[in-house]
Amino acid sequence: MTTFFLDSNTIVKYYIREPGSNWVQSIVDSNSNACVICTITFVEVASALAQMQRGKRFSKQLMRRTFANFQQDIRRGLFFTHPVDVTTLEFAAELAMRYPLKGFDATQVASAILTEEVLNTTIAFISGDKQALKAAESEGLAIDNPFLHG
Repeated sequence: MTTFFLDSNTIVKYYIREPGSNWVQSIVDSNSNACVICTITFVEVASALAQMQRGKRFSKQLMRRTFANFQQDIRRGLFFTHPVDVTTLEFAAELAMRYPLKGFDATQVASAILTEEVLNTTIAFISGDKQALKAAESEGLAIDNPFLHG
């Protein structure tokens, strides 16, 4: 079994057609993979969908239905979640001081590293954010970018 840690922009690709969506869907839908997300992904996905809706990419109704589908997929176990606790935030702060990362990006990378440690397995960190990918790779995670599979 392969374990993937999917950041928020990757999760959006699972629900909204964008470059790399087919590749992300193949990862998530494969029974031989486990997909982990950080709990802050709830907020980031809601924000991304709302921004797309405000940009007239789709209707408010589709935005709400897409977010509801995401929530349902979490409840049914399609995605495992890593909680954001004090340990995760402290580690994210260290990463933010070491690398040019925004706060939530640092939290995503910290969460992936801690998940790898807890599960004692190799995790592939999947993101379209180049800075997050560089930081994750520098910290020893395997990485991949959905934009390379578009």
